[in-house]
Formats: sequence, structure tokens, C-alpha cells
Amino acid sequence: MNILIISHLYPRQRLTYYGIFVAKQLKYIQQLGGQIKLISPVPKTYRIQAFFSTKLEDYYTSKGEYDSPFLIERPQYWSFPFHFQYSKLWKRFLLAVTNTGFLRDKDYTPDIVHAHFLYPDAMAAGQLKKRYPKAKFVCTVHGSDIKRYPKLYNFISPLYHKYFNCFDHFIAVSNDIRQELLKRELAPEKI
Repeated sequence: MNILIISHLYPRQRLTYYGIFVAKQLKYIQQLGGQIKLISPVPKTYRIQAFFSTKLEDYYTSKGEYDSPFLIERPQYWSFPFHFQYSKLWKRFLLAVTNTGFLRDKDYTPDIVHAHFLYPDAMAAGQLKKRYPKAKFVCTVHGSDIKRYPKLYNFISPLYHKYFNCFDHFIAVSNDIRQELLKRELAPEKI
């Protein structure tokens, strides 16, 4: 079974803790027999962002790859400091995702497409539904993506509502997150 993962949350060599929950989940899926390909985009603007926040410097300047048993591509996309043009971030993220070697390979067809965060990961994954109509689409919802982002950004809730229909299943990391998804009129059997 071919599984395509789209997640900006995945460890780097110098930041082995960043997104470790994603790494552990993917290793478990692989043990069950899944053939995993991971697309984990990173911002191009690391130098600008690292200048404003030293805690980001390790993330953006980290070279090398976390010890991973599956194929990973890390395309770059434009992400501006202080969430400038944040409403368009998912489109730049999508462009990075679709320009990877995995998706340019005409012979590659995933059975499952799994996005590991609602924004921007799931928005980009939702755009792949037309390309892979037979694939099952799954999204893991972590917390801030459903509880915090809609309150901070006006454009998020309508965008989520538009793309929720692209997904066959949602994984809620807690019962609280499940309740948030139910409030957004998702069918209980999808969660």
C-alpha cells in the first residue's frame, strides 16, 4: 500500500524532537506494511525568520536528515515573517508539494494521502483529490490548527469548510479535538 504523507512537522537532524510524534506514527505505519513517501516542505525565508527569532535558527539552518527509514523530500516554499500574507501560504505550500519528484512521477499513485495538520498541509492535500480520485484522504488534526487558527485568522474557517469534503477520515488527537471537529458539522463516522 502506497502512502503519501504531507507534513511540515517532521524532525530534522539537529531538531530531533520537532514533529517526533509524526515520525513515530509513520514508523508504526511502515511496520504494518505501508510504503511511505513523505513530503515535508520547509520555508525558503529561513534567514529572514531566523534573524527575528533565534529559536528558529536551528530549524531553518539544520542540515542533513533525521534518521528515517523511508523516502523524504523537503521542497522549499515562501513563508514570510510575522504571518505576512498568511492567507496565501497554503498556495505557496501547494506549489512546493506538487513540484516534488514524487508527484512528478506519472507512475506513482498513492492509495492513501495523509495530511498532518489542517493548515497549510490539508489544504494542499485537498488539491490532490482530483489527481488521485481513488485514494483515501486522511488528516490528523492536532489542536492549534482547529482551536486557535480559526480565532486568529478570518480566512481559516471558510477555507476549512471548503476542504473538509476532500477528506474521507480525520484523526483527532484527543476527544476535545474531536468535539471541535463535530462542531464544524463533520459526520461522526469520519472522525
